[in-house]
Amino acid sequence: MIIPLIGAFIFTIAFEYICSHLKNDGDTGDLSTPSLFLYGIIYGFGAIMPGMTTIHILIYMGVVAQIMGGIFAINLSTIIPFGLGYLAIVLLIANLITYLFKKFYGATYYAIIGFAIVSLTMLIPDLTSPIEYILGITYAFIAFVITYFSTTLGEKYLKN
Repeated sequence: MIIPLIGAFIFTIAFEYICSHLKNDGDTGDLSTPSLFLYGIIYGFGAIMPGMTTIHILIYMGVVAQIMGGIFAINLSTIIPFGLGYLAIVLLIANLITYLFKKFYGATYYAIIGFAIVSLTMLIPDLTSPIEYILGITYAFIAFVITYFSTTLGEKYLKN
């Protein structure tokens, strides 16, 4: 089971590298049709992969505001390529993922864990000072404690 995990891990690192080079650093110009199609494909993976959300990848790439702006403005030059990319990946890969889960449940599950672990690293900000590290660790600890106790309380009250 470790092979699919490592394979997905390596694939996602390569994908993250590509995304970092496609990153839209504050450019508020129009997105090209091929890039909107690609962003639709990226977003579509979130609909297929259980437990994965891919919106954070688009946030990391700096394109969510432009895509959502085009969708809310009903701009067909944004909606059509983004939607076609989304539909293409969903239609092409949804049956494949279902088949893989039926035939190779464990390997598929571990591969998805590999995708998720690396894709979450995109959410970790670049910390530049020791105080940012200390604050980050403190916030993570507080979030862990809150999550732990809310889960424990939830289980306690569900049993009663």
